Amino acid sequence: MFDSPPRQARFLAQQAYDMKLTILIVEDDLDAGSSLEDILQEQEGYRVLRAIDGETALYLAKTELPSLILLDLGIPKIDGLEVCRRLKQEDPTKLIPIFMITGADEMDQVEKALMNGASSYITKPFDIPNLLKKIREILPKDSQSWMKPRK
Repeated sequence: MFDSPPRQARFLAQQAYDMKLTILIVEDDLDAGSSLEDILQEQEGYRVLRAIDGETALYLAKTELPSLILLDLGIPKIDGLEVCRRLKQEDPTKLIPIFMITGADEMDQVEKALMNGASSYITKPFDIPNLLKKIREILPKDSQSWMKPRK
């Protein structure tokens, strides 16, 4: 199947990368999104996808089927509450856990998101140890139910 060991090694490395748990970060604050991406990808080893608006978030959620979505409430084009509502109404995205990202002054919106299917929320500025604890709690038990092999 492989004509050289390097090709086999590249293939195996790609297979391992493709099977990593994937987290979609939907955050229009580029610094906050980059900080989260660095922590989740470099330090924790997750595969990370990024979106800065609701349209892109919906597209990536439906095409990539991430293991978890970190979704900011105040994103452009389609707000986070509406993105959450739409994802929770469709197969197979309705099974993906969603953590809402919010400022302290948006707690009424968080309540609406939780009623529309969000799993949890995190507040800005981020409490990274708490966020990582929440991610570790939810991914092992839920992540395999909707994951698909990547091509």
